[in-house]
Amino acid sequence: MSCPFASEEDNENSQANKEQGPVYSSYLQLDKLLSAQVPLSCKENGRPAHDELLFITIHQVYELWFKLVIHEIDWIRECFLSEKILDDSHLLQVVRQMNRVVEIIKVCGSQMSILNTMTPLDFMDFRKSLGTSSGFQSMQFRVLENKLGIKSENRIRYAGKPYLSQLPKDEAEKVQKVEGEPSLRDVVEGWLERTPGLETHWFPEFQRNVQRHFESEHEAAKDIQDEAAREQVEAACLRNLEQFETLFDEEKHQRLVASNVRSLSYKATRGALMIFTLRDHTRFHTPFTLLSLLQDLDAHLMTWRHNHALVVQRVIGSKPGTGGSSGYQYLRSTVSDRYKVFKDLNNLASFTVPRELLPDLDQKIISELNKSYFQ
Repeated sequence: MSCPFASEEDNENSQANKEQGPVYSSYLQLDKLLSAQVPLSCKENGRPAHDELLFITIHQVYELWFKLVIHEIDWIRECFLSEKILDDSHLLQVVRQMNRVVEIIKVCGSQMSILNTMTPLDFMDFRKSLGTSSGFQSMQFRVLENKLGIKSENRIRYAGKPYLSQLPKDEAEKVQKVEGEPSLRDVVEGWLERTPGLETHWFPEFQRNVQRHFESEHEAAKDIQDEAAREQVEAACLRNLEQFETLFDEEKHQRLVASNVRSLSYKATRGALMIFTLRDHTRFHTPFTLLSLLQDLDAHLMTWRHNHALVVQRVIGSKPGTGGSSGYQYLRSTVSDRYKVFKDLNNLASFTVPRELLPDLDQKIISELNKSYFQ
């Protein structure tokens, strides 16, 4: 029904707008979005502290980014779980979406620099208004960490308590539920365990080449006249052999997993090494790109954590955080391997050897490489 007080022209314009669909502001619901920044300092001081709007905006933008990253990670996990990854075109799409995730996390890290424009005195103008609220209470970020694959036992206790204790009960339940779901780390591990070529003679031959190489170097070291230099070279050869033994001996690998030095399974680790080593083969171009992006993801998350810690130190120094943590000290402690989901991929560089030690790809191996991951 048209408005009885509107002119005929107004009614026609209204009908035209309906037919054209939503406009920019209504599509983005800007009325809701732009009214969500409500500084609380005005209740105490009569008018809001100038930098509180900056503080609120930055954190709301983070939450929007987290929402998008979770959306992308869920899609990627579903691709692996539904075995759509069987189709190489889906693997290419996974790479594109993972690249998007990495770019978003990169922005999150650089976005911290905006908060550096706020001085400690600026923050003090509204800090009381925050009460006990803290960025640690971001449910979405805890969900994101769990979906990526950060293990509960690796988490550093917050103010001496488990991380879930800092969240409202309903949010804690949602976060805990995600802990029981297959994480990105889990599905990538299963995918790597199916790497084509793992069951061929490539690895046994690689093992023989490596062992002969270091044994030869150890033998050659005996000709070094300087005793100290000779002992140093011999010790290095033995260390390298011991390192490679963890790649060739599953029991030794499992001991490293038990002590949290490694995370991926024995088979997945060997699969990842094949991809890194044989990345020039067309079969491994896209898998190598995906693994490189996972390395980038870890790196940029560490950058984000590092930048966060520096901003907090600059703004509040060594004071406790608003949520009761040790503030800068707590944040600095999270910039560690405990919070790297794919640290094993970086550690594969330990097994880099000269190209001449790599076995030739004969027809049997090439035939295996051409198989799908789920065959």
